[in-house]
Amino acid sequence: MHHLSLISYIKVLFQSLGIKFYNPAHMRCNANIPLYPDPTDSIPCDGVYKEQEGFEESLRFCVVRNPFDWLTSYYFHTHGEEKAPWLGVKGVGGIRYFYSTFEKFVEAYCDGEQYWNIGLNEFRRFYPFQIFDEHGTCQSHLILKNGNNEELQSACTLLAMSFGIPYSSLEKKLNTKTNTSSAKKEDYRKYYTSKMIDRLEVKWENILSAFGYDFNGSTDEKFMISGKNVRYSNRKNLVGKKFV
Repeated sequence: MHHLSLISYIKVLFQSLGIKFYNPAHMRCNANIPLYPDPTDSIPCDGVYKEQEGFEESLRFCVVRNPFDWLTSYYFHTHGEEKAPWLGVKGVGGIRYFYSTFEKFVEAYCDGEQYWNIGLNEFRRFYPFQIFDEHGTCQSHLILKNGNNEELQSACTLLAMSFGIPYSSLEKKLNTKTNTSSAKKEDYRKYYTSKMIDRLEVKWENILSAFGYDFNGSTDEKFMISGKNVRYSNRKNLVGKKFV
């Protein structure tokens, strides 16, 4: 699942190295999202990626972040429309207008009975949904992990070197990523209580296992996963290697 600051970092890095880079449309995730209906919910649909420029010719990759880190960015992403919140939610993080604290937001995220904008339901149901098509096939050849910045830099290094870029050309360009938010002031771990962690570990059990994460970051030495080894069952709402 791409994240704008991560994609911007990778795009600038690769373009500076002379590698052609296509950045797919952001699918309105950062636009004014009406309460209903909303195209965000229909991203896993036929043809949505194949229509993108450069899709077939490219080596395709995405970034799937540690969900605990991702969820804090989701919450702090942007505000709702203050004057008329019932008309729409501005950006994927606009839901926080309805939940004034991160703890209340996490409670609603874990509880399917609490209010959630229908246009953002897929983010609550299965947050990496954007990388799979309607058949559950991963549309990325490679999934880059982002448990921490060093992990992402290692993945970018390997990718760039696979294109024949020498490490000496990479060394000065790798430590330029910033991922700051005017609202998100602390390390993501400081926003969680033990109760919140416990609830999310249950909700994300399958995702954490499939992508190799826990609350503190990565649980393995991998910083890249083959998309061929990951499939998603929308019916079962599970990600794994194979589904009937």
